[in-house]
Amino acid sequence: MTQFIFPSESSQWPQVVSISGQTPDWQLQLLVSGEVTWFDGHFPGNPILPGVVQVFWAQYFSQQLLLVETFSAVKKLKFNQMILPESTVTLTLNAEQAKQRIHFQYHMNGETCSSGNFEAKFS
Repeated sequence: MTQFIFPSESSQWPQVVSISGQTPDWQLQLLVSGEVTWFDGHFPGNPILPGVVQVFWAQYFSQQLLLVETFSAVKKLKFNQMILPESTVTLTLNAEQAKQRIHFQYHMNGETCSSGNFEAKFS
């Protein structure tokens, strides 16, 4: 399995349970522990994973797996279902190099949690 070296403390990242696929399509199964610091204060007594963190994680994994050099925009961003502490989610990444675009989607139990597109420059 691919090993990720995260650019900041581990409490800011999900646990990567499994990875499958190859470029241009990847699927990562992620365990989002209740210990992830992003739950703190968002919201007290009813924590949910902030949308900006979901986008940040999708960008990071895209850089590692799809050889993305830079991102220029996020488009068609949708949040359909909350990601709660101790959730296991699947992050799907699909690169369309000809269109300079990456589509990402988090899903859980057959339901889409969030999705969107990045405009990206590939290495």
